[in-house]
Amino acid sequence: MADIAALKELEREIEQFRNLPPPPGELKLIDAFSKQQKQETAIVIAKVNQYADSILLKIDELKNTIPQQKKIMQQAIEDIIRSIKVRSTSTFNSTFHGHDDPIRHTLTFPALNTSKVEGKNKNTSLDDNLEKLQTVRALEEVAKGMEDNRLRDLIQETEDKLGKVKKGGILTQQDIDDLNGCVDSWKKANAMSYAAEKEQKRHEEETRRKAAEEEKRQVERERKRKQEEDRKKKEEQERKKREEEERKRIEEEEKQKREEEERRRKEEERKKHLEEERQRKEDEVKRRREAEEQRRKEEEERKLLEEKKRLEEEARKRDEEEHLRQEEERKRKEEEDDRKRKAEDERLRLEEERKKKREEERQRRIREEAERERKRKEEEERARRLDPNNWKPLIFERPCDEVEGKRPYHDGLCCMLASPSNEITQDSVQCSASDELDDIIQTLDEDERPTSSSINVQTNSNSIATECPSRVYVPHNPISSASEELVIKYSINGSDWHTSEVLRPTQQIENIEDYATTNLIGFEANNFDKLKIMVVSRQKSQNVIIDKAGLTVTSTADKNVKLYTPRDAFTTRTNVRLSVVNKTMDLDDSTVVSDLFSDVISLGPLITIVCESAPQKDLEVDITRPASGHGIRQRSTRHHLIMSRGKVWTPAEREYKDTSNVVVSVKLPANRERYTIVEVELPTTSPKENAMKLAESFHTQSIQTIVHVVLRQNETNPQNAKIVVVQPHALKQQLQRLSNDGFSLGPDANNILSLKEGQRLSLSSRGNVQITDAENGTVTFTFYKYMNKINKTLKLQAKDIYLQRNLPEYNGLLEFIIDNGTEIPNKKIEFTVHLPKIDAPRGGREMHRIRFPYYLTCLAGYLSKCICEKQPENWQDIVGCFIDKTQLKSLIRVAKRRISEVDQRTLCRNVLHDWMKQTTKQDDKVQIILEGLYCHRHTDIYENCKQFVRYQKETMADKTLAGLASSVTLPPDEVASVLNIQPEMLQAIKADYIGDDLILQMLTEWRESDDAINLGHDAFEELRKLMSN
Repeated sequence: MADIAALKELEREIEQFRNLPPPPGELKLIDAFSKQQKQETAIVIAKVNQYADSILLKIDELKNTIPQQKKIMQQAIEDIIRSIKVRSTSTFNSTFHGHDDPIRHTLTFPALNTSKVEGKNKNTSLDDNLEKLQTVRALEEVAKGMEDNRLRDLIQETEDKLGKVKKGGILTQQDIDDLNGCVDSWKKANAMSYAAEKEQKRHEEETRRKAAEEEKRQVERERKRKQEEDRKKKEEQERKKREEEERKRIEEEEKQKREEEERRRKEEERKKHLEEERQRKEDEVKRRREAEEQRRKEEEERKLLEEKKRLEEEARKRDEEEHLRQEEERKRKEEEDDRKRKAEDERLRLEEERKKKREEERQRRIREEAERERKRKEEEERARRLDPNNWKPLIFERPCDEVEGKRPYHDGLCCMLASPSNEITQDSVQCSASDELDDIIQTLDEDERPTSSSINVQTNSNSIATECPSRVYVPHNPISSASEELVIKYSINGSDWHTSEVLRPTQQIENIEDYATTNLIGFEANNFDKLKIMVVSRQKSQNVIIDKAGLTVTSTADKNVKLYTPRDAFTTRTNVRLSVVNKTMDLDDSTVVSDLFSDVISLGPLITIVCESAPQKDLEVDITRPASGHGIRQRSTRHHLIMSRGKVWTPAEREYKDTSNVVVSVKLPANRERYTIVEVELPTTSPKENAMKLAESFHTQSIQTIVHVVLRQNETNPQNAKIVVVQPHALKQQLQRLSNDGFSLGPDANNILSLKEGQRLSLSSRGNVQITDAENGTVTFTFYKYMNKINKTLKLQAKDIYLQRNLPEYNGLLEFIIDNGTEIPNKKIEFTVHLPKIDAPRGGREMHRIRFPYYLTCLAGYLSKCICEKQPENWQDIVGCFIDKTQLKSLIRVAKRRISEVDQRTLCRNVLHDWMKQTTKQDDKVQIILEGLYCHRHTDIYENCKQFVRYQKETMADKTLAGLASSVTLPPDEVASVLNIQPEMLQAIKADYIGDDLILQMLTEWRESDDAINLGHDAFEELRKLMSN
């Protein structure tokens, strides 16, 4: 037994478990020892359980072989019985059943053919039959012995041993020997029963398969039978249904015939009745006419008699009145004489009293005049003190960096604080500005756009509390739409944000020359420690105050819109803002469904109503459709939609106030502070869903901004690129500015977007091009219409120079992603970018590119010479003839920063150059200068400049200089020395030009120099002399 492989494996695992390492003596090793012990124990137990389960499976297999062996013995007994030869059935039965059969109840004997047995040899020996019967008896004993055999005891004993092992007991050598004997017995029994068991399983499997096939065939026959019955039943029902419908149709036709006959009869009776009624009415009218004629004649006679009596009575009354008048005239004269006498006496008495009162009144007026004079002086002093025009403002500045040669909108001004109190000083208040608007944008309404930085005003000690509110002025970006207005959003001491109307700068602030006041607005505030301010733009609207009595408001933007507020809709005086937008939808906008827009007959107005507090009753808005100027309208339906609290467009409750459907009244439900309504007129065949989609698009476009996304690469170094987001009205100017700066490579600016304030944008790269100066490969932006303009310079390079080695250049994509949040999927714009593999020369250097025609540069130098020679200190007044004063101040500040050593002529010339840069290409700068000088009566300067420009265009033209250059025989270095060309400039010209072009370029450089400008009309003659020598 000890040589069994499974038992050896068990012993090896037990021995390994006994040889586990001893416990450690240090505390820090206890955890590791515990984990190792648990792992080893789990491995040993798992393996022992696996071996025990395998042995139990073999025991079950051995149990199943015992019945199989009994079947084999049964088959052998049946074969022997068939071979027995008997004379008769009775003899066989008596011989066989004479033995005590221990397994007769388990064996089944086949029926013997006795006729055949009798036909055999009758001399068969009884001894042969007896021997066979004894053999059967012996086999029966063997089968019986299998039940009494010790095999079951061995199986039970083996199970006990395995249970002992699984429970963790100790397995002895005696147990292993017992298991070895059991295994030998199992092997012998298994070998004998395997073939018979296999045959039995095959027979049972075949029987089950046939039974299953028969069951399937039975189910299929049953299913077909039910289908046939259902088909016949449906046909019978259809036939009955058709008969019933035919019967109903016949009854309906008969009923209609009867009704038609009844209708004809009633119609004839009605006509007969109407004719009788008409005849009766004509007779009645005739009788009334005759009676009326009789009454008229009688009335005329009666009136004649009354008129006669009236004339007689009037004559009698006139006589009586004349008599009474004469009597009253006599009495009046008597009373008049008596009254005059009394009046003279009263006059004398009153004259004395008046003299006395006049003296008292004079004394009183003297006292009152003195008191009024004192109060007047006090009021004048208080009015002067409280007049904002007399307040000296405190100016707070902020850093001011130029962007692309332009000063920012604030021009270095943070804010101005004007107060009636002299206690507020520059040191008691701190003012700071921030362009980070992401947190504040959440507090704005959907149609509000920031136009300034966020300004923070903080007091250093006490709160600002004055007799009247102080004024704070902040700079803002100019707005580009005439349909917008500016308001100020402010928060005092960390409270909620409020909206205020704007105040224009006072005269004292406008007199400050260091800052432009055209883009400066303010508001009033009092009693504050901290103040946050921001200027925003919104759609033009009108504000009205509505009290408990209610009010009817007609929109100033659209006379066809009226707001009705019933009585008691507002319990207190409430501010209500009404905004009406009428504009055409932009079909280039991505939010517009263009296929729906083709069916639109009219769209708008878009009406927005904002209440300071929610009304307690329903409001009404009347919208009048103006008369059409295109003849008869097609059949259409006016849809009126209102935005719900969840910002979903739904049909509004409405009613028409006239039969022509011109005026419609839209009901606004109570208990809401904001209402948005839009009218959409569509053909009658269009569904309501189209109107809702168009309303959503119209509303979205009204609060969003249409922009172009432009990507340009530098023509000299394509690795330098710029991404610009610009509005359509500034696109042409922006493209010209990029081109002037050398950024002219890139696709057409056809990418149009509709963006809302604060929308997130990002730029990333794909392919073999990457943005080197981007964090994590992505550049992020936040869009604002007026603030933080998106104008980013990018540095591009190839990711892998070997990846596209077979192509002439590196190719990649830049993805411009618009984050739409959770509303709709993000939109992407892709730009194809190409980077050259060889840095080849790309034309002339940037420093030699002339931005203006030569005569403009020369005119700037000549005009500054003419002005500063005669009036060096007043040159700003002459230049102000054609440059706006505010713009001139800004240009002077920029020029002073750029030039270290400033003289008046150089300063004037640089100001003129910067002004020319800021004007558009289409403007005739020469004409603007000449008209300004002529209109302000600077005739001498006007004539000199006019003749100088003519001389430059006719005599100093490029063609004339080219002819002179071709005749020059001097070497280039000598020409440069004669013309005073600087060595650095000479080297740059030589790098780009050769031959006659080199000489021509030096002549053109000299043409714009101070030497040539000082010569005036003698410049060409002097140049010819220099070149001939």
